[in-house]
Amino acid sequence: MKKLHRKTIKPPKRILAITLLIVVIIIVIIGFIFSNINKTPSLKIYFLKEDSLVAVLRPIKEGEDILSKTAFELLKGPTKEEVSRGYFTEIPKRARVLSLKKEGTLLRINFNRDFENYGGGSARVLGLVGQIIYTFTETSDIETILIMIEGKEEVVLGGEGYVIDHPLSRSDIKL
Repeated sequence: MKKLHRKTIKPPKRILAITLLIVVIIIVIIGFIFSNINKTPSLKIYFLKEDSLVAVLRPIKEGEDILSKTAFELLKGPTKEEVSRGYFTEIPKRARVLSLKKEGTLLRINFNRDFENYGGGSARVLGLVGQIIYTFTETSDIETILIMIEGKEEVVLGGEGYVIDHPLSRSDIKL
């Protein structure tokens, strides 16, 4: 007597591969959605640590003006915790931004006269200017910054006479 063999029907490998691919895609999409749900939008603000520019994150609320918030956070300086980790700013404590004017990819930043009130040579000036240039060019469509003092477009900083008379970009800053 012959034994009957039951043939098990196996789904084609192609169907298994497609099913597996769909499951992986769904998992990736769900992971992406959940990873972005509680993500707080933030700004990068540059401070100095030793002789390097280092970015720190600052939260920004939805609808808040990015340029104004950036100026506020930059002038506020590093937090106590950041200071304890070696971060510092070269921007004078009494410096204030009088106006911000965006023209295409150029940002004009007009500071009060207290911006000039600091001591130090060329390294401090480069740190000061670097903080401003790097912080504001983090904004996606700003490429160059013109630093002004009380409306004057030619600014001389430091005892060594660092002249700013044209817009600066990141490539102008060598720290």
